[in-house]
Amino acid sequence: MSVNTSKYNTTLGEDLSKPQENATKFVRKPLEAGSALIRLIQVIDYGVQPQDPYEGEEKPDVATRQLTFEVVSKKHLEEYEVEGEKKIGARYLNISYGGMKISNHPKSNHSKTFTTMNYKGTATKFYELLGEVYKCELVPSKSGKMVYIKDIKPPLYEETIDGEGTGKMLPLKAHSQINDSKVFLWDQPFIEDWNALEIEGNNFIQEKILAAKNYVGSPLQALLSGINLDDESNSEDQLDGIV
Repeated sequence: MSVNTSKYNTTLGEDLSKPQENATKFVRKPLEAGSALIRLIQVIDYGVQPQDPYEGEEKPDVATRQLTFEVVSKKHLEEYEVEGEKKIGARYLNISYGGMKISNHPKSNHSKTFTTMNYKGTATKFYELLGEVYKCELVPSKSGKMVYIKDIKPPLYEETIDGEGTGKMLPLKAHSQINDSKVFLWDQPFIEDWNALEIEGNNFIQEKILAAKNYVGSPLQALLSGINLDDESNSEDQLDGIV
């Protein structure tokens, strides 16, 4: 059934053709701080990215990787409704909002994080841990406008009998995965992985990757340009100047 909109007075209500800087903006409350269960759902390589200066000293560009988790502890899940159907949502959190510096040095944050998350000893790459659940602490930022992940640990707790620990570790229960998994690997990009990163209206992930300092001559540039790097007739010179 069509609606006769001519009956409405257009002078009433907000004029959406004239956005106002001081208009009310919806801001989500930060997640509740404290213990939480998180699941790894995204592993995205950004390529070589510029780094912010530290204490006035310029830092060299470095390859970065983003790890994204959904927060699936019961107190952090959010219920909403779509066309009368109730659904459960889980918010995203990143380990580092600028991306982790990729390093295999045992003292690097990247390496230590992998070692902690690979507590089962079954993986050699971060993407092999997709879907795994961990416990952590959500800590408020200095501004109080957000929380960040700290102290990732295996999702285990000690069994107790009559208030006494038995030494046996049991797995914590978490909600099943809610959001889609995504992977983008700098050294082996696939077009379906690339397309899955696109965000309509705010395509910041793809834009950041395309701005990487090592984009020119990369496997991604070749992929988007339709060049097969496995073909020996396609030399590196053929990539020069391709956008």
